Amino acid sequence: MNTSSVLFTVAAAAAFAACCNAGAQALPAAPGAQAVLPEIRIAASMPLYPIRMREARAVRGVYAMSNGWTMEVRPDWKKVYADIDRRGEVELLPLSADRFVSADGRMAMEFNVGAQGDEVVLRYIANAATAQVVEVRSTLASR
Repeated sequence: MNTSSVLFTVAAAAAFAACCNAGAQALPAAPGAQAVLPEIRIAASMPLYPIRMREARAVRGVYAMSNGWTMEVRPDWKKVYADIDRRGEVELLPLSADRFVSADGRMAMEFNVGAQGDEVVLRYIANAATAQVVEVRSTLASR
C-alpha cells in the first residue's frame, strides 16, 4: 500500500467518523425520554445613565411604603442608595433620572410618579424560584 492510499484511507475514516458524530447529535430523543437542553446564559449590559448630583438629590428622602415599610433614599456622589426598612443599603444603578435598578436586577424603582410627582413605585422579586414580582407604592414622607 503506498503513502497516498494510506492518507486517503485515514482521511476518509476521519470524515466518516465526523459525519457519524454530527448525525448522532442531531437525532431527536427517543420517545418518552426526557430531553436535556444545554444551558444558555445571556448577559446584556444596559448603558447606565450618567446621573448628575442634582438629579440624585431629587429622589432623596424617606418614603412611607404602602406595606408599612419605610425606605430611605440617599445620594452619595453620583450614586444612589436605598435602605428599605433598615435591612441594609442597596446601591441603585440609574437607568434615567427617575428610574433605577439594583445591581442584581431583583429590584427596580421609579420615582416622581403620581399626580404630584411625589410617589415612588418599587418592584422586586420576592422569590427567585417563582419569579413573582411584588409592587409596592409609596409617597414621600420627608426630605
